Amino acid sequence: MAGDAVYLSSMEGRVYALSAANGEKVWQFPPDGTGPVGAIYAAPAAELGNLYFGDYNGKLRNLDRSNGASRWEFDAGGSIVGGPVVDRGTVYVGSSDMNLYAVDAASGQRRWSFKAGDRIWATPAVSGGTVYFGSMDHKVYALDAETGAKRWEFKAQGAFTATPVVAGEKVYIGAFDNRFYALNAATGQVVWAFEAGNWFWTQALLDELSNTIYVGSLDRKFYALDATSGAEKWEYETGGLIRSAPAKVGNVVALGSRDAKVYGLDAAGGASRWTYDAGSPILASLDSSLDSFYAAASNQTLIALDAATGNQRWSFQYKR
Repeated sequence: MAGDAVYLSSMEGRVYALSAANGEKVWQFPPDGTGPVGAIYAAPAAELGNLYFGDYNGKLRNLDRSNGASRWEFDAGGSIVGGPVVDRGTVYVGSSDMNLYAVDAASGQRRWSFKAGDRIWATPAVSGGTVYFGSMDHKVYALDAETGAKRWEFKAQGAFTATPVVAGEKVYIGAFDNRFYALNAATGQVVWAFEAGNWFWTQALLDELSNTIYVGSLDRKFYALDATSGAEKWEYETGGLIRSAPAKVGNVVALGSRDAKVYGLDAAGGASRWTYDAGSPILASLDSSLDSFYAAASNQTLIALDAATGNQRWSFQYKR
């Protein structure tokens, strides 16, 4: 969600720009009459007039946000599963060739690369001149954003596919060892760890006003944790594993589940406000605007829901 548009990328190898008001298609890339690009597993990144995304064929691309025209493409050394992040004129993206690439946002030229010990399926995060990202080598890395020099690394007992959440002096991220970690952003030392019944696959959501971390697990549960201590505030169990990152509007936090439902919960106590049946598993991360949630279901449908009631506002069926 950016400005008055929703940008949708698909495993079918297409990117769509839709009107946030009614779901009408503004443009798609590649246009009709041309074949798709490689499968796109992560959300694109919008910045100024640009839209950046990576595909499974190893291409990082920059499109004109107004019409979807291609501006440049960069060849990574392996498939791109995670999404890019843009900060101060540089695009950062990980690849299955184990490299994190820093690419000039204007030209598409490589600035530097850093090689981890295994594939990088996670979308990185940038804060305070540092790039943070997780890898399938069970490590979280912190690099100097300008040079790519390593500042620290942290090793867990399982892989990382989630995007880190960086706030204040902490980095929040879950792993395939069933633990959700708060790490010291300067040193990588563990501040606290919360253990669930299965992997943490997806990105968490931090609400700084209530000092709460919201995150779902493959144990089918959605957790609200105290951001300072890691203590559990409440949990909500769904009928399927949770790979979808949550979103929040006002006092409603929403999440998608493999049980094909989108859940709207009271952010303070976890009580159910509403449930929407999408008819197909929700694996993609949710997004939100001032009054709506957006959820992409596995039946190639994007749904806009009223944040307060969960009622459908519109839907968009995209190509298989």
